[in-house]
Amino acid sequence: AFEHFVRSKPDSIAAKCRCGMVVDAGFSFTHVVPIVNGEVSLEHVIRMDIGGKHLTNWLKDTISYRSLNLMDEFFLVNDIKEKTAFVASDFRSTLRQSQHSMEFSKDYVLPNGVDGNVYGYVLQGKESSEKAPNAESEDQSIPLNNERFTTPEILFRPSLIGLDQAGVAENVQRAASALGPELGAACISSLMPCGGGAQIPGFCERLMSDVRSWAQDSLEVQSLQSEDLSKACNAAWYGGCALAQDR
Repeated sequence: AFEHFVRSKPDSIAAKCRCGMVVDAGFSFTHVVPIVNGEVSLEHVIRMDIGGKHLTNWLKDTISYRSLNLMDEFFLVNDIKEKTAFVASDFRSTLRQSQHSMEFSKDYVLPNGVDGNVYGYVLQGKESSEKAPNAESEDQSIPLNNERFTTPEILFRPSLIGLDQAGVAENVQRAASALGPELGAACISSLMPCGGGAQIPGFCERLMSDVRSWAQDSLEVQSLQSEDLSKACNAAWYGGCALAQDR
């Protein structure tokens, strides 16, 4: 993943000093990986026992409790997560706002089993309270509001699902502190979010915001995340391909 980021942005600090902090939010785990002189600093790698499947399971439990029983529909709920979830820049403020407005409300229309679609689609804004033009009268929909941002918040607050672990931003701080002031500063100046979790809108911005909250004022915290979020999931593959071509 590191190779993909530095090769895609050769003028970046990470490319010049060969240092950075890879944050890999995967399916089963999330890893914070410091890169020093182009190599993984193994003794400073931190693994969080939380990943995309935990978010999907949490959303599955929440929807099943509040709306419709989807306990046996992991892949359908995963699609709901991928199409509707976002990371709040200020969780508490967004939560209060969601209690008094419909700004974050969306409806996910379930597949009807007739048109051959395995997954449903999302209604937005005014459409959420109206029938979709191509929807049949018997189509079921699931209303979503604060579930959209409380679900990915688990990556930053694992305690929400009962895990006694630090969140992803705090683990970046721990890894940087363990490296020492100079190397730690060099690594967090180039954050490299990748994995499926990094595709969630707002993840990169929230990560940088949380890191900046404790980093020195003189330190510039940057993200090398691609504008195309779909590439974040395959960053390791792209980097591997680049290394293979070099050989």
